[in-house]
Amino acid sequence: MSKLELIEKLTKSLKAETKSKENNFYKSFGAFSSEKTSDEINAEIKSSRKFRNKEIKF
Repeated sequence: MSKLELIEKLTKSLKAETKSKENNFYKSFGAFSSEKTSDEINAEIKSSRKFRNKEIKF
């Protein structure tokens, strides 16, 4: 394998890696698909919260 071929392959792999990282970055901001309205989702989240009262003694 010549040096030029090696350089070409490395260059292609770096470009592919950059595109992959960029695509993964933008995919992390994907939309949330649901039939529920935002108010229904918020109400569901708030109703699922669990709180407990614990007395803190000093």
